[in-house]
Formats: sequence, structure tokens, C-alpha cells
Amino acid sequence: MTLQDAKQELLRDLRANTISGLEFGRNHSKIMDDYIRDLTKYFAEEDIAIIATGGYGREELCPHSDIDLLFLTPSEIEEKTHAHIEKFLYKIWDSGIKIGHSVRTPQECICILKQDTKAFSSLLDARLIIGCEHLYKELQELLCKHLNNNTKKRYVQGKLKERDIRHKRLGDTRYVLEPNIKDGKGGLRDYQTLFWISRVIHDAATPKSLETINILTKKERQAFEKDYEFLLTIRCHMHDIAQRAEERLHFDIQPTIAKRLGYKERNNAKSVERFMKHYFLVTKNIGDLTRIIVASIEDSEDQKHRLIKQRATPYKKFAKIGERLTFQKDQKITLKPLLVLEFFRLSQTDNLDIHPQALQKIRRNIKCIDKAFQSHKRANKIFLDILTDANNAALTLRRMNEAGVLERFIPDFGRIKGLMQFDRYHAFTVDEHTLHAIDIMHKLEAGHLKDTAPLASCLMQTVENRKTLYIAMLLHDICKGREKKKAGEDHASLGADLALKLAPRLQLSDPGTRLVSWLIYDHLLMSEIAFKRDLQDPKTIQDFVFRIHDLERLKLLTILTVCDIMAVGPDRYTPWKEHLLTELYTLAKSRLSGQKPKSTVEHKADKKADNQNPIIEITQDNNKNATIIHISAKDRHGLFSTICGALSASNVNIIEAEIHTTREQLAEDVFVVQTPRGNQITKALRQKEIKEALLFALKKDKGLEEQVITKRQKPKTKELVFDVENKIIIKNNVSDKATYIEIQTRDYNGLLYDIARVLQAHNLSITRAKINTLGLKAIDAFYVTDKNSQKILDKFYLRQLKKALFTNICDM
Repeated sequence: MTLQDAKQELLRDLRANTISGLEFGRNHSKIMDDYIRDLTKYFAEEDIAIIATGGYGREELCPHSDIDLLFLTPSEIEEKTHAHIEKFLYKIWDSGIKIGHSVRTPQECICILKQDTKAFSSLLDARLIIGCEHLYKELQELLCKHLNNNTKKRYVQGKLKERDIRHKRLGDTRYVLEPNIKDGKGGLRDYQTLFWISRVIHDAATPKSLETINILTKKERQAFEKDYEFLLTIRCHMHDIAQRAEERLHFDIQPTIAKRLGYKERNNAKSVERFMKHYFLVTKNIGDLTRIIVASIEDSEDQKHRLIKQRATPYKKFAKIGERLTFQKDQKITLKPLLVLEFFRLSQTDNLDIHPQALQKIRRNIKCIDKAFQSHKRANKIFLDILTDANNAALTLRRMNEAGVLERFIPDFGRIKGLMQFDRYHAFTVDEHTLHAIDIMHKLEAGHLKDTAPLASCLMQTVENRKTLYIAMLLHDICKGREKKKAGEDHASLGADLALKLAPRLQLSDPGTRLVSWLIYDHLLMSEIAFKRDLQDPKTIQDFVFRIHDLERLKLLTILTVCDIMAVGPDRYTPWKEHLLTELYTLAKSRLSGQKPKSTVEHKADKKADNQNPIIEITQDNNKNATIIHISAKDRHGLFSTICGALSASNVNIIEAEIHTTREQLAEDVFVVQTPRGNQITKALRQKEIKEALLFALKKDKGLEEQVITKRQKPKTKELVFDVENKIIIKNNVSDKATYIEIQTRDYNGLLYDIARVLQAHNLSITRAKINTLGLKAIDAFYVTDKNSQKILDKFYLRQLKKALFTNICDM
């Protein structure tokens, strides 16, 4: 059987999920060993050893990994030997195998190791394939001699520094939705780094050997081995699917791997989301154990040299090792579980780092946090203090989450731990989003976000129900991991019900509990109104205020909404969103105060068109980070679609449109637009191009459809892996004057033009349009009337309209 045939047989087993990545790596390495041994005819007379290093040395050769070889020679090689090595390498290159190689003597290897920790790590994995065994043994002996106390310490420090730099480069969090499985936090390289260090310090190169020297328990060792095998399996599948050495777990790869590994869809989660949750929990486990083991190794070495001691703190229950907090050795947290929360509270108030030994102790005794403890009055008081303290609240909660404390104290938090939402909009897992939102709320309170979110920053200083707000933030998405058992249930309604049980535990009064429940139930209300509804329609504000009741609730909901959006991901909260939320807040506040809300329409044309000559004015609104295009033209059927088409053909994004028709049958339309990247259009030349394109379309309206089609791009393959639900909602109770149509579908250039043409074909006039894009999903809302400027009440007509929209928009 040829090398390629043997590899293909292995790949078939991998794809059928009958072998793991660990088994694939070992078998693939053995196949490669046999192939290399067959080529050793070139070295029949030479005194040379061929040694596998790196991943190949560990027998973890993934489908498209390079092979690293060391040609070990007793002295500087002769020209004949050099020629033989070249022939050998050319043979491997001709077979399509990527190879890294070096030719050195044992002494040269040691000289390089003194300067290069990566080369040192590679040789720790060295394995003799064929050749002079005495040369290989000589290298191993020199390595042992090289490892004195100084070189060990220098190596450990170098590897930990290398790890920290790698983590920082990749975002310093494992909760990246397209993680690097090799170099990311909690990934394969962290595992390998651990065993390079433990081998140098304790000559312990496997989890079993760490169990033998009592650094790992049997349960931890088994989990470690299982988790590492899981990551290797994913890496092998990634290589196979991408047909290259791919290390980033891209969105378009994730569903295929989930399917291959047998993950099934459930009511509350897609198969890919369940797979990725498993991935995040595995990397967390590897990260936690790695941190604990490395700390144990560091401390054992430091104590040998009497560098540090366990020092008592002013608190009798706790101690310090170096500058890190831990428990006194005689403390038994199984008997006093309250110590766990007191421990985290002390680390927060005194700004102390936490020693991994303490985390290990908590992990091993986590069951002491049971149902009885959850209702402990003092425990809930400490937890609330942690949550609401302006000092390091999010950091402390993250540490509690890493240690498994949050999910034991609030069991539903475990359901959202590592839970991703498989779309292009949400940048974090649900638990990380929640903790990030709490961090943002504290930053608002401290005044650090005045430029980004001025309204919420100001309101945060005036709220009366501060604790209520933080509890609502903690619980607002907590039921995203719950299975929906009834039609119409969603995470907001489930969360509101759960809050009625949890809030009293956290010492909230009955009114405070009801307030938290309401905030969770309606935590999406304000963004729903601000981004989709006509804020100039009195009924919009009337209906919104009916749900709010009073000014304090309005303030709380505004702050919650802003923090929720900001915590979705970088750049999700834009000046335009700040403007819309501020407008809604201002109008609602006026209504609650008994004042008549003032219209916020500010854009009026300096000139008016006549029947022949349209007038276009382009201005900037810095507060909204948007460009305003005011168009004054003779009104006609289809005018809105013409304008949308011209702007789409000019690669301009419309984010809101307001349509007015005067008694003289002149259209006074205002379009709020941005560049595709969400910025103002400030260049004079670009404005001139847009203006000319609009004037041409308004006068001739020829060839516009072809221009829009030309600019339209097919979705990228990577984007098609995301399912975008098509939904059309038509309501007649949103406005007193118009029918409300909401269209949710996959976004594309020219979508608004296509929608306008369908509405035009049905003789409908658009009076207001609001455009909202969440990742790949467009949520466009329209207020429309019939030819008599009335609502559309004919149900049959509305069904036909809905069908036409689905056919021409959603099914494209």
C-alpha cells in the first residue's frame, strides 16, 4: 500500500468518526516512519541518525501538518553525505509532503538550545526513526547535562512568557467565536507547553506521570487526556475539510465538524452551537488545569530555593503565596463553603491575584456549594456585594465563572456557559457577553464612557434602583440556554419568571423583584422601538410609555439597553444607535412628564423643486455620524424605489428614510445614509458622484435595475453557513395612519430597492422606512398606505402582498 493510499484509508476512518484525532496522529506518524525508513537506502554507509521532532516526534501528525526532521551526524558532514540528504529530501518533496529539517551534531544542538526555547521544546519531543542509536543517546545525555537549575528556571520563564505573548496576540480570551485551536488560550499549545515544563522540572511527560507525583487526581488526569484527544480530533477534521494546515476554527468549518462528530440539534440550540459549547468548556478545562499545574511546578521550584513562603494575611482564614491569595492549609471549605465567596470577595476588595492552588481546591470541593448554600443569607449578601462593587466586579465574576462557582450558586448560569450564538452579529459566548455587560455598566457609572454613550452615562448617576439594575443585567440572558417547552416562550419571558425566584434570594424587596422581572421581560423593547418604529408617530411613543409607566423605569431600561448592545461586540454600538435611543428617551420622558413631545425632525431643504428640476442637498450630522440627503422632487409613483436604486447603485447604505408629500404634489424626502463601513460621506467628489447619480435617475430612470444588479454581490460561501430566518410581519395596530410591514431576511446590496419595487407594484406608498442590520440579517421596517393614503385592511390583499415579498425578496 502506498503512502497516499494508507493516508486515505485513515482519512475515511476519521470522516466516519471511527477513530479519534489521537489515533489518526499515531497511525499517520507510523505510516510516515515506514515511508522514511524505505528511503534510507541513501544513507546505507553513513553514520547518521534521522530523528522526528515537534508534533511528528510526539506522534501527533495531523493530515496536513509539516514533518520536522533532524539529521544528526557525529561531525561536520562530508559533501557526499550532504548530497545524499538532498536526494532524500527531494524524494519527500516530490511526494507533496511539507518538511522542515536541520542537519546538526549533538554539540551543535546544545549550543542552539541555550538561545532558543522553541528548539529546546522541539528536541524534548525528539524520537529516533532510524539510524545510529548511539548518536541519539549522546544527544539525550547532553540534554540532561544541559538541564541544570539555572537552565530549567530560564526555560520555564521563557515558555511562560512565550505563552503570554501568544495569548495577548490572539485576544487573551478563549471565548473567541472563531478560535485558533493550536495557539489560542486553552488550545493544544497550552497543553504541550505544560508538559514541556513538567518534563524539564519533574521528568513528567504525560498526565499519568503527573498523577503519579500527586499534581493531578485520577479524575483530573482522565479529563485532561479526554480533552486533549478532543482537540486533536477537531484539528484533524479542520485539516481535512480545509485541505491545508488550517488552525483557526472558522464559522464555515464548524457545522461540518459538528455533523461529523454526531452533534444533534435540540430545541434550544443548533448542533453547531452544542459542539462549540463543548469546545469552549474543554479549552476552559485545559486552561484551568494548566494554570494550576504550572503554579504547582513554579512553587515547588521556588520553595526549593526558598524564594517564597506562604504568608499569613490580616484575615485568619486566608494566606498569601507571593502576591497571590490562597487558603490557609488547614481550612476545609467542605465544612465552611462560605469561605469560597469570602475568598473571592477579599481578592476583589484588596486587588489580589488568585493562586491556582486555591482554584484547584475550590474545583475539587465544588459540590459544597449546594442547594442549601444557595439560599444562605450571608452568601447572597456577599455575592451581591461582589456584583455591585465598582472595583473589579467583572474580573471577580469571571474568576468565579472559571472556577465553576457561578454555575453552582446560580445553576441556570451553567446553561449559558460557553454557549455561542451561531451568527455574524454576536462576538462572545452568552456568559462572556453577560459579564462584559456588567463591566460596561460599571464603566458607565465611573464616567469612562461619556463620549461613547453620553445618555446612559448621565442617567447612571441618577438612578435610585442601582442594585436592581445590576441583578437585571446579570440575569437578562440567563435563560438563553433553556429549552422552550411552550409556543411563544423566549429567553426574556423565561428569564422574567426565573427572576421572581432568584431576586428575593439576593435580598430584593417584592417591588424590587417585580422591577427586575419587568426589566428582563422587556429588555429588548427599547431597541425594538428605537430601531424599527417611527418615532414621529404619536402612537409609537404612546404605546411605549404605556409599557414604561414612570421615569425611573425609563432610565433603568435605557441603561440596560445600551449596555446590552455594547456588550454584543466591538463597534456594535454606533453614534446612530445612540441618537435613536436618545430621541426615544427624550420623547418618552416628555410624555411621562405630561408635556407634548417635540418633533425632532431637523432637516429641511433650503430650496424647493419645481415640476421639472429636482433639488438635492447633502449635509452632515456629526452627532449621528451620518450623511443627510434631502431630495425635493415632483412626486410620482415609484419615486422611493428610484431613489433607493440610485443610492444602491452608488454603494450607499440607507439607514432611515422619511417621505413627505406637499399639497403641491412635491415630494420632500429625507434619507439618512452612511458608507458601507458605517461612516459619514464627507469627500466632496464622492458627494458630487452621488448627487449626479440621483439626478440622472430622477430624470430618466433608465437602466437603473441593471446598475443595481451589477453592484449586487452573491453571498460568500463563508456567509452561507449562517441560517438567516426569513420573516415578514404585517401589523395594523402599530400606527393610526399606516400599515406596518417588517421584513427580516439576509442582507444584500439593493435589498431596499427590491422591496420598494414590490411595494410599488402593489400600488403602496411608503411614508417611513427604518433600516436595521444585525450582522448578515437585515430588519427593515416600512410604514405604508394605499392609493387613498389609508391603511391596508383587506386581509386577502395582505396575504398576497406577503406572498409576493417572500417570493421576490426572501426566496432570492
